[in-house]
Amino acid sequence: MTAEPPDSTAPRRGWVLYDGDCGFCRRWATLCASTLRRNGYTPAPLQASWVRPRLSCDPDDLLADLRLLRADGSQVRGSAVYLEVMRHIWWTWPLSRLFRLPGLHHLFDWTYRTVAAHRSHLSSACGLDSSKPPPSPDDSDFPAG
Repeated sequence: MTAEPPDSTAPRRGWVLYDGDCGFCRRWATLCASTLRRNGYTPAPLQASWVRPRLSCDPDDLLADLRLLRADGSQVRGSAVYLEVMRHIWWTWPLSRLFRLPGLHHLFDWTYRTVAAHRSHLSSACGLDSSKPPPSPDDSDFPAG
């Protein structure tokens, strides 16, 4: 049996899944939530009860990367999530094309990997406490999980 998200209406394009226990990740998701929704994506924490069964991934690997669960069930992870989402937002579309060029794609991926590997340090350095919800009116409509 496949777990379903709590929201009965699937987003047009999919769910952007982030580490809800990471202050840096939560702040990013909160700041981008309305833009994501306007463009067919719903942000949700990777820790939501419906996520792991739906992704069918190793529990130790679940929080390793940002993930995109497309509406058709296919998945994207890591820096490719940013590129996928950016190509559907009119003002980031040119950047998505630019960062797909061979040399820049490598740099973009390296930057993503470096930030992802140090996100807990960034959270601490920036005072982004993961135990408190981020200050935003948008977080009230995140799927409960």
